[in-house]
Amino acid sequence: MNTNTPEFNEVAKMVRQYYINIPDEYLKSVNELEICLRAKQDPIFLTRGGVTDNVLKIRNAILKEIRLFLCTDDPKYKDLREMEKILSTSFVMMVSKLIFSEFPIPENIAIGLVAMICEKVLKVGKDSFCSSFSS
Repeated sequence: MNTNTPEFNEVAKMVRQYYINIPDEYLKSVNELEICLRAKQDPIFLTRGGVTDNVLKIRNAILKEIRLFLCTDDPKYKDLREMEKILSTSFVMMVSKLIFSEFPIPENIAIGLVAMICEKVLKVGKDSFCSSFSS
């Protein structure tokens, strides 16, 4: 961008003249937009409230829905929970086949081992998440 033009200087002079009347919240949003653009990030979260407020609102809404899915029996996610059972079985079988193909372990032992490890790891993660968001 060429800043040595008469048009640019005229706009800069006008901005300086009205700068003192710009509300702080607007300047905050403009500064955050500039940061997003310089970092080549999508400023999708920019609205009047500023980047931080909206990102936190979206984050909290996502965490609320994840908590509903993982930590409750809310009927909203009944279908997804049923699908989870099917997908987790497929995942265990896939990982077991990989292990079975690389190591001389009987397939039924590989399946049992992978299922047990996945169950324990996921249970610890789920319980940790749910206990940190319990009301």
